[in-house]
Amino acid sequence: MSKSNEEIFGIINYLDSLSFSEFELETGDLKIRIKRESSKVANIQSGQEQVTQEAPPIETIEKEVEKPSILAPITGVYYQASSPGEKPFVNVGDKVKEGDTLCILEAMKNMIEVKSDKDGQIEKVLGQDGEPIDEGQVLFIFKGE
Repeated sequence: MSKSNEEIFGIINYLDSLSFSEFELETGDLKIRIKRESSKVANIQSGQEQVTQEAPPIETIEKEVEKPSILAPITGVYYQASSPGEKPFVNVGDKVKEGDTLCILEAMKNMIEVKSDKDGQIEKVLGQDGEPIDEGQVLFIFKGE
């Protein structure tokens, strides 16, 4: 297997471990586009009912999104600090200024700092350290103005 094929399969294997509905990567003459159909997780066994994993109620999500929030700019792995064992960039109750670093997202070995686009106070931190995050997912909710 050539080096470029190994890289492609490495990317695909990494992406397979993440939760997303659509991904596109273009670099040079290489273009990768993956689109997944949304589906419920189901477990059907003889004599048992179908068990599905349900999404949180839409009403709850809409109430949270009404408040000022910071969304993930990319799909990646969420890190609350610059390295393991270090103090998190922000905690619930912290006051932040526009431009302050809130977290780091790692995507394909690139570390991207997520910075605040507003002044405010952190009400909720929704990212879990070391867990995958989807692009557009709410990471931080600020106290209402």
